[in-house]
Amino acid sequence: MILDREPIFYDMKNVAPMINGMRTISRNINQIAKKANETNTLNAEDYEILRKEVDSLFRTVNISLSTLLSRKV
Repeated sequence: MILDREPIFYDMKNVAPMINGMRTISRNINQIAKKANETNTLNAEDYEILRKEVDSLFRTVNISLSTLLSRKV
């Protein structure tokens, strides 16, 4: 079935903000996890930072994928 269709090409420049957001969040998750493991606690401030960044990443992913899927090259 796949071989019967024309390939679709996407402009991958729209994915760059998503990848950058994922890198930022990944670094912060690692820092928070390290701190939580060292102190055996996770404070509300760290949790809120993580929650906001994950929300931001979800928005970026949705925008990037919507843009990517709406444009065929």
